Formats: sequence, structure tokens, C-alpha cells
Amino acid sequence: MQLTKSLDNALDTALVMQKMGEIQMDKLHNYADAKKMLLDALEIRRGVDVEGCDRNEVTNLLLLIAQASTLAKDYDDALDFYEEHIDLLESDIPEHQHRLADSLLEMGNILVAMDENPDYELAIEKLIDCVDIKRNLFG
Repeated sequence: MQLTKSLDNALDTALVMQKMGEIQMDKLHNYADAKKMLLDALEIRRGVDVEGCDRNEVTNLLLLIAQASTLAKDYDDALDFYEEHIDLLESDIPEHQHRLADSLLEMGNILVAMDENPDYELAIEKLIDCVDIKRNLFG
């Protein structure tokens, strides 16, 4: 009983941290603070080792952290979190193909927009992968 209560408290805390991060990002436009809060929520979620724990929540948090990192112009971190997000989505194919394509598109955009050393070739590779997925989904 105590373990269940502790687990519920941890998941509640993660949910609150995620919501606070979303508010910082979407309403207050404070991307660095948003990223910190979302990272805290991710750490809590990953620390909860329970069968049946919603993997979608981790995937969603990775996407939010990637977006906050992009908005904070922390492109290297953004790419890392998009990559991790994509890795999780790829393991769930074909269920999340549209989300996978969207993340590849964002990675391509970041690779072009990077202030130092934009990687146009890798950007094109990500964008081609995005288009291929979209074609398979929508014809």
C-alpha cells in the first residue's frame, strides 16, 4: 500500500512539473525554465520503474523538452532530445508514423537554422525521411 502511494505521489509530482513546464513554455515564453521543469518531470517518470507505466508520457516529455530546447536556441540539446523521441517512436511503428515524420521535419529545420555549423546534408536526409513517411501515410 505504501509503495502504491509513493508511486502515485511521484507520478503526480511529474505531472505537476510537466504542466508547470508547459505553462513556462507556452504562456510565459521562458524556455530555459520550461526545459528545467520538463527535465525534472522526465527524471521522475524514468525513475518510476513500474510495469505498465505509460511510455507515451515519456515520449511526450521528450518532445516537449526538444521543443523547449529549440525555442531556447539550444539546438544541440534539441537534436539530442528529438533523436531520443524518434528512437522511442520507431519502436512503436506504425502507430506513431505521423509523429515520427513531424519530429524528422523539426530536426531538419533545426539543422538548417543552427547558428554555428549548420548541417545541410543531414537536414536534407531528415527531410527526405519525413517526406517518405508522409507519402506512405497519405499516398
